[in-house]
Amino acid sequence: MAYRTLSREYYGKNAAGHLRETLRGADKGKSIIEQLQLQRLLALIDQGNELAKKDLKHTHDKITQAMAEGRDDVLRSLIIAFGAILPFMVAAAWSPFTDLLGKRIQEGYGDELLEQILVSSFVANGLGCICISWLDKPNAPGQIIANQAREMPFERLGSTVLQFVAMHAENIFYDPVWFENLTPAQRKRLDTLAAAGVDTMGSVPDMPIDRNLSFDLPPITRIFDVGGET
Repeated sequence: MAYRTLSREYYGKNAAGHLRETLRGADKGKSIIEQLQLQRLLALIDQGNELAKKDLKHTHDKITQAMAEGRDDVLRSLIIAFGAILPFMVAAAWSPFTDLLGKRIQEGYGDELLEQILVSSFVANGLGCICISWLDKPNAPGQIIANQAREMPFERLGSTVLQFVAMHAENIFYDPVWFENLTPAQRKRLDTLAAAGVDTMGSVPDMPIDRNLSFDLPPITRIFDVGGET
């Protein structure tokens, strides 16, 4: 699950690079100022995309090699199992700058090799699950986030994870019936989280998660670890 999610993110970044080459010609007929603004924006987006590709490639290469060698000591995962199918699905990989509590865990300097967290939802035996994965190394951001998830009360964990992925993941889909039946406060929260970091200033999504806000998700039945060194 994690490898599929990571591959989707990595090759999606490659496709995005080709799209921006097409967009570079979208300023034809516009004023000089508008052309400069568009080309500057595309250059910034391209810079961020290339840095993200570098980090994703490092992780993708390590997991690919481990899979080819039949090793399961490279990747660690935390599985959160729910008592019913979830009203949302997500498959995303990103470099988290903050943990579930809003504390800084990576700085994100241009010459820094960032660590990713891989989040996938799936259905097993008719029940919903969320898989949180990371490269197994000391003090990895994914390990920090997984430890926080283990310590969190089950009744708060599901809604916390939903807000966390809503803030970071672009590849997330909601059950339309469930979404339409959300309260105004719940829907506004998801909309606000989705817009976090969406600006031209290079901001990163780092909004605090409202752990007192519930989204009435199916109850969590158990959480358990998979992989890593034994």
